[in-house]
Amino acid sequence: MLNTETVTQPRTLGNLLAHCRDREIAIDEVTIKSSGSERTIALGTVLAVYTATGDAGLYIEPTVGGSNGIAIGRAVLAQEVTVPAAGNASALVVARHAIVKRSELTFPAGASAAEKSALEANLEPRALLVRD
Repeated sequence: MLNTETVTQPRTLGNLLAHCRDREIAIDEVTIKSSGSERTIALGTVLAVYTATGDAGLYIEPTVGGSNGIAIGRAVLAQEVTVPAAGNASALVVARHAIVKRSELTFPAGASAAEKSALEANLEPRALLVRD
């Protein structure tokens, strides 16, 4: 009897990237800030740099209408990562020189089309282009 079980492959960096040049793409290791509760962040999540005193330079998911630069997209998560309740987590991000697929990006819950467009536009000066 033929096995008709469906196998679902996990998303990978290959799903996210539309185009990159091997020698130019920048995959950086960054630190994701803990929020006080454990959370899993999906590959393709647009990240911002946290700029509050004491935690400046850590990455975090942007907040809609955020301040302190939390609403400014800076990189795209290149892997799924679980951030513990206490302590930060290391993760790889696509930081520069790549074209990413819009359909593979993850934005903050409740973000409007205009807010998503603004986050995408923040990525462009870093040579991270978003395309359909």
